[in-house]
Amino acid sequence: MDIQNKSTGPMTLEDIRLSGRRNKILVLVTGVIVLLMAGGWALLSTHRFQTHTIRINQEHLLDIARIEARLLKNLLQQEKDSYLESFTSDITVGEKGYIWIIDKNGILLSHPDKNQIGKDMIEIRRAAFPDYDWSSHELVNERMRKGEEGVGIYQSVWWTETEPEASNKLIGFAPVHTEKQFLSVAVCMSYEEIAGPIRAYTLRTFTIAGMAIALFALAGRIYYKSQQRENEALQQEVAEHLKTRQALQKAHDRLEQNVEERTVELRQTNELLRKECQERKLAEERNRDLAKFPSEDPNPVLRIAIEGTVTYANKAGEILLEELGTGPGRMLPDPWNRIVQEVCRLQDHTQAEIAHGDRILSLTLAPFKDSGYVNLYGLDITERKRLEQEILRINDVVQGNVGRDLHDGLLQQLTGVTFFCDTLVENLTTAASPYIEDAREIAGYLRRLTNWVRDLAKGLYPADLDTNGLGFAMERLASTAGHLFSISVLYESDNVVAISNPQTALHLYRIAQEAMNNAVKHGNAKHIRIRLFGGENRLTLEIVDDGAGFSEKTVGDGMGLQSIRYRAKAIGAALEICPGETKGAIVRCVLSGMA
Repeated sequence: MDIQNKSTGPMTLEDIRLSGRRNKILVLVTGVIVLLMAGGWALLSTHRFQTHTIRINQEHLLDIARIEARLLKNLLQQEKDSYLESFTSDITVGEKGYIWIIDKNGILLSHPDKNQIGKDMIEIRRAAFPDYDWSSHELVNERMRKGEEGVGIYQSVWWTETEPEASNKLIGFAPVHTEKQFLSVAVCMSYEEIAGPIRAYTLRTFTIAGMAIALFALAGRIYYKSQQRENEALQQEVAEHLKTRQALQKAHDRLEQNVEERTVELRQTNELLRKECQERKLAEERNRDLAKFPSEDPNPVLRIAIEGTVTYANKAGEILLEELGTGPGRMLPDPWNRIVQEVCRLQDHTQAEIAHGDRILSLTLAPFKDSGYVNLYGLDITERKRLEQEILRINDVVQGNVGRDLHDGLLQQLTGVTFFCDTLVENLTTAASPYIEDAREIAGYLRRLTNWVRDLAKGLYPADLDTNGLGFAMERLASTAGHLFSISVLYESDNVVAISNPQTALHLYRIAQEAMNNAVKHGNAKHIRIRLFGGENRLTLEIVDDGAGFSEKTVGDGMGLQSIRYRAKAIGAALEICPGETKGAIVRCVLSGMA
């Protein structure tokens, strides 16, 4: 940095030119460093997000393939070959994905397109689309024929489209070995279903990096021009520029640290999810063993006649009946008997959850047509329910921490940078500099960025929920969402009952927030209406949008809707997701009995 000391005498023309060249080189070098840092951070962040997203979805597909392979093996061992062609016909994965089965020769035994069953998978595709490159598909097919288990990405077409085009697919596959034959089960889904969030994350990351680079370029331009005209103004501008750069670097370092901390918390959440999946697999294995050895099963197994009389109970079942005040040869009490009667009437397998003391039991009821009885299999899911609550709690803690970090860290740094910029405007005004308008433009950009970060922090950390109640927090949420998404969000309330339980209020707030995010991201909604109304001992939350709409079948596996269902179940509310009257979708949550 070249700073002229006035005590050494007046600056000559050559001194001014030399000083200008040095300052120009300094600004260019610093700009390249900032560009490399911002670009490197953006590339690394998006690469990590893309890799993590693909890995999670591939593991999900592999888990489905393993489960379907075990189920198919059981059917084949029971010599139920007639189920093979229709085994996967009604199963979808995501919006377009499906499940298919081939034998060791690559012949399709099950596929949603019935015309392909019994034909060579690769040959029928080559015949239909001779110009496509099927090498990646052949590689996956070869691994399946060898009996491997794994995941991958390959290129193929969607047969359900009018004009199919080559697209990437994620796949997970698992083998099925029986005494008679060898099969392979594959589960695939569209790569584009995860490409959208990846592109959105990449756009946001590079937008932030671009804004930082643009702000630095404008500040550098003002710094360099002002230095050429007055040495004293140069000294002041350089000092403020260094402060700004240090503040931005400090905010960047703090943000990187926060990302690392949040990553650790997300890993803990993923560990809880994996643990829950393992427990579900163990539960399925116990149910299969239960069908063979009910007397040795540690969980309750009952056989109930149509009229409600218990005709059989294993040891665990006898203990349960004793706790319920009944026993073999006697009637089941309500509400157990009502559930059995409903299953007998529908003649369909049913699952239900029922509270028993301080435990929660999952009941699987299997009616046998024309046999006059229903088998009841009980499973203690108290720990699983606790884990679901823990997952929701960790999610709320993570969002709250991020919101507070944005508010207390980055927002404060941006406020400080805005103050420095305002001081620069005042100094340039005093010096009658021709670059006053550029400085004012930078100050405007900083204020808009500060307001955007403030709105984002309020959405992640609803402090108004504790101080002013759910209604006020919903109103602020509507205003913030409208500003962030640049859409119309209207909040309406009528005779709202106050909620004394802060956890219940937070769940309702998160349900509304997630429903709006789905409407904007998946439905491209432009108008959203949030309604909160109720009467005596009853509260209804309704989110209505005018987007493209969606069905639970097409997006049932999305994390957003899973979060909404978990939260509604956690507070004992009835959840309804249905199409709008003309277009869009309606998410309705009804809470009976104020918790």
